[in-house]
Amino acid sequence: AGVVYDLGEHYSVYASYSTIFKPQGQRDEQGKALDPLEGRSYEMGLKAEFLDGRFNASAALFQLDQDNFAQPTGGKTPDGQDAYRALMGVRTKGYELEMSGQLAEGWQVQGGFSHKIARQAGAKVTTLEPENQFSLHSSYRLRGDWKGLTLGGGARWQDSTFGEISNPATGAQVVHRTQPYWLLDAMARYEFNDRLSATLNVNNLLDK
Repeated sequence: AGVVYDLGEHYSVYASYSTIFKPQGQRDEQGKALDPLEGRSYEMGLKAEFLDGRFNASAALFQLDQDNFAQPTGGKTPDGQDAYRALMGVRTKGYELEMSGQLAEGWQVQGGFSHKIARQAGAKVTTLEPENQFSLHSSYRLRGDWKGLTLGGGARWQDSTFGEISNPATGAQVVHRTQPYWLLDAMARYEFNDRLSATLNVNNLLDK
């Protein structure tokens, strides 16, 4: 369920509520599949459009209340896959900022930032997922003799992650933390005509 209210020509606010029921493929250390993820989702935010609708931006706050939340245990299933436990009463809060559209003729931009933290009884839940993520990509279609060529690129960043993993040498569970990192992407596309085009995408350009 949701509601939207227009604040004027360019802005609107919205609020939504939904229930969650999602079967899960994760299994525990005995090899048993976790029960479906269940819960409730709340979201409210602001949307805006500019340049005659060619450019859009949004900001949102959200909260998820979930049962049977899959958390890595650091152990393994009987067949050697990563094992999970089901947590009850996990609350995830966060916000998202997004923008996308055409800033000028031939120039497209898309970007966003998100922040979220999962907690159970006030304590952080280890999820092996970053709390903060950022991305910004842009492309430009050339004009004149090169009007069929579009060049683009972008950057992605994520915060550090932490969680329990199993030490392969001892079998003991240890806390593993990764460092924040950036990834760079590039693309090129050439349109020969309305029916034929060729595209080259290079993700993680610097092989990080």
